[in-house]
Amino acid sequence: MLNDSGVGTDSSVIAGIELAIHLKNQYNIRVMNLSLGRPVYSSYLMDPLCMAVQQAWQAGIVVVVAAGNDGRDNSQGNSGYGTITSPVTAHMSSPSVQ
Repeated sequence: MLNDSGVGTDSSVIAGIELAIHLKNQYNIRVMNLSLGRPVYSSYLMDPLCMAVQQAWQAGIVVVVAAGNDGRDNSQGNSGYGTITSPVTAHMSSPSVQ
């Protein structure tokens, strides 16, 4: 999903998530760990990466996400909030996971 420098695209990460869902029963995949993050471009309801994470969760895979946290950065005038990156936003906003 990521290259040797830790860089990848949304489409490659989504393809990896989809592959894990497809191979879930064959390899008894029960947990997926995603330690990555990128800026949030839209609501988690419309974000393709968040949607793929939700599909894994709905397939019965426990999804552990450790995404970037930009800290209390107020450069956007948001009092430092909203600095948690995607895909964590999918679960932080999902009442079924809190």
